[in-house]
Amino acid sequence: MLWLVLLAGLVIIFSIWAFFALSRASKPLRHRLPDFHHEFAGEISPPPLPPLPPPVPWEPELPAGYGDTRIVALPRDPYWLYAYWEISSATRTTLERQYGQSFFQRSRPVIKVRGQETDSRIVDIFDLEINDYADNWYIKVPFPDRTYILDLGRVLPDGTFVLIARSNPVTTPRATFSDRTDPEWATIGALYERTGLFGPSSPGAGAGLGGISSEELMRRNFAPSKH
Repeated sequence: MLWLVLLAGLVIIFSIWAFFALSRASKPLRHRLPDFHHEFAGEISPPPLPPLPPPVPWEPELPAGYGDTRIVALPRDPYWLYAYWEISSATRTTLERQYGQSFFQRSRPVIKVRGQETDSRIVDIFDLEINDYADNWYIKVPFPDRTYILDLGRVLPDGTFVLIARSNPVTTPRATFSDRTDPEWATIGALYERTGLFGPSSPGAGAGLGGISSEELMRRNFAPSKH
């Protein structure tokens, strides 16, 4: 019986020794784990973002108007014009003083499309009804290759037209091919020979380059052909 008691005591002592030995062996591993995780996290983490650029300074927008009473006409194609306009507050005050405070309420806005003839006469073509909220308009015109003038104004109840601003003359392009044709097409060699500087009959033939003034060169190149 005594040897069984001794054996049991040895087993207990060995178990206690093994428990403390394993505990001491595991402590350094636990101390190293935070360093390992820190290095691993540093390797896979993205690089720091670059600093944000400075904010763009605010710039004011274009003004809604410039304080000038005017209407400007531009050609878009043979059958369309584009017009934009502005009526200043000073012009509005003048019109209300002349025609009454309710002038703009009693009248309606109109653009008179007029044509400019070759003898500088201005003829009416048609009236275009617009509204009080618009400051630009696309205008369809009946004739290509024609010079137009736009009159911006108001029409009173009795039919009187009050002119506010007149546009610049504007000419629409042709809607067909040009009727101007060149009678002949000169080659590069012919143009050189025409100047008299090159070619067998030039004054410089056989004696180097010939001399010619700028005026004479222009005259030879652009003088009308004689038939």
